[in-house]
Order: sequence, then structure tokens, then C-alpha cells
Amino acid sequence: MKVGDLVELSASAKKLKWASYYAGKIGCVLDARYPNWITVQWFGETSKILSKEVFSRSQLKYVRLEKK
Repeated sequence: MKVGDLVELSASAKKLKWASYYAGKIGCVLDARYPNWITVQWFGETSKILSKEVFSRSQLKYVRLEKK
């Protein structure tokens, strides 16, 4: 993942108690310190900035845009 990519929680991360707050939210990658640790800025439904949080790569997936 690169800086600026849009991400969401993976299925395994949605099961984690501490990360469930971010389920259904969209985040933007701010920093990739190591190949595995990624800092994400999360946004709510009304573009309200929620917080920054660090996740491992396995806990994130790219956002897929819906085709119409």
C-alpha cells in the first residue's frame, strides 16, 4: 500500500474488539513505516475526521468502487 490509498478494514480486523469501531468507515493511508505497519486517517459518514490509527497490512484492504 502507498500513501494516499483508500482502505477499509479486512474481514479479520472487523472481528477485533478494538478495531470494530472503524468497520464500515473509509481511511486514507498516511504513512507506511515498515512493510507491515500502516498509519491510517479514518473518516466518518459525513467526512468527519475520526482519528489516526496504526494497523498491520493484514488488517486492511483496498476500497473497491462500485460500478454502475
